[in-house]
Amino acid sequence: MYNWRFSFWYTLCMKGGTKNESGEGIKRRIAANLLVLVSFILVSFGGLPARGQGAKILINPNAGSFSVESTFDVSIFVDTGGDTVNAVDVQVKFPPDKLQVINPSAGTSFISLWLQQPTFSNKDGTISFVGGVPEKGINTSAGLVSTITFRARAPGRAVMEISEKSAVLAADGKGTNILGSIGKANFTIVSKTPGGPEVFSTTHPDQDQWYNNNNVTVAWDDEEGVSGYSYILSRNPAEIPDNINDSEQSSINFTDLKDGVLYLHIKQQRAGLYGDTTHYQIKIDTEPPAQFKPKVELLTAQIARQAVVEFFTTDALSGINRYEVAVFDRTKESGEAPFFVEATSPYRVPDIIPGARLSLIVRAFDNAGNARDGTIGINNLNLFVSLLRDNWIGLVIALVILAFLTWHLRTAHHRRKSR
Repeated sequence: MYNWRFSFWYTLCMKGGTKNESGEGIKRRIAANLLVLVSFILVSFGGLPARGQGAKILINPNAGSFSVESTFDVSIFVDTGGDTVNAVDVQVKFPPDKLQVINPSAGTSFISLWLQQPTFSNKDGTISFVGGVPEKGINTSAGLVSTITFRARAPGRAVMEISEKSAVLAADGKGTNILGSIGKANFTIVSKTPGGPEVFSTTHPDQDQWYNNNNVTVAWDDEEGVSGYSYILSRNPAEIPDNINDSEQSSINFTDLKDGVLYLHIKQQRAGLYGDTTHYQIKIDTEPPAQFKPKVELLTAQIARQAVVEFFTTDALSGINRYEVAVFDRTKESGEAPFFVEATSPYRVPDIIPGARLSLIVRAFDNAGNARDGTIGINNLNLFVSLLRDNWIGLVIALVILAFLTWHLRTAHHRRKSR
């Protein structure tokens, strides 16, 4: 004990000067720091009794609950009780089976001169801080000695306390130990918080997919040791359910849900603790796309000699996925359903036999599988187009003859006027 006290005195007295310091300056510094040496020697040999008994060494926080494998910080403070002190010896005890020191010092402290770096033992459950404030000392109600980072190792009660061997030495020239109160902290280490359950759905298996089914079945893995589940269905993607069990079963059914995006939030309870929350997204769209009517472009049909149909619609929730088109002859009652092919707008109608009574159906699908039909009759248009296509030579000859007759009549008319 005496050897480290002497080393500390030597450190205080001989370090901190400058190369050009005068002999008188060295004497003053040694005299000032000699007071600290006397303080340590007296305390070491159980010398002078405590004077004020007003200083305190405190632990902050002094209570808390932490899960296994989590980390937390504990700070050690000195309250000098209104006195000026120039040295402290802080010894901390903790249960090594429950706690483990990760970092004994955060690098911030009112101690300006250390006898040695803070030491700790995770085997014995001890931490030691020995240092001082030379010359003038310090008077403070909350002097930070150090901040220690712990890891929780095992569940149970963990009591951390300041050892009675600790000391706070007054800067009174006598080294009076004025430590009158030592702190204690009671921590509760609980089992590691369980993770969120693995959620799946047989009716809505893909969270990014829209479905036109508003009856939902959701299930989750039934893990060993789980005593219950707390859940809530909402439109808030980040909601957290309360800590009250809603079910002990591993599945649930929801019926007649409204369209839109919903979220199942669920957490499980194990060993009295609720774990993380799992968020499962459900997309429902039971409404078909908006009503629409296909449109035939007559001018385009005449120029291209083929019927061209344009169509467009929208969907409020899931959006339009695709269009399918079917053309059928209403004069033929085959009893067969129209044959649809996927198409885009504008759609060119295939060649049709003249005289046929035709209908064209455009079927719009949204991303949930809902469909809406738009229908238009195109038989007259196709007959006109067919006549243009099949008899174009005769029509050209007729137009030439018509043009010649018109010219001949106009010429004859002018001749009569000129006479």
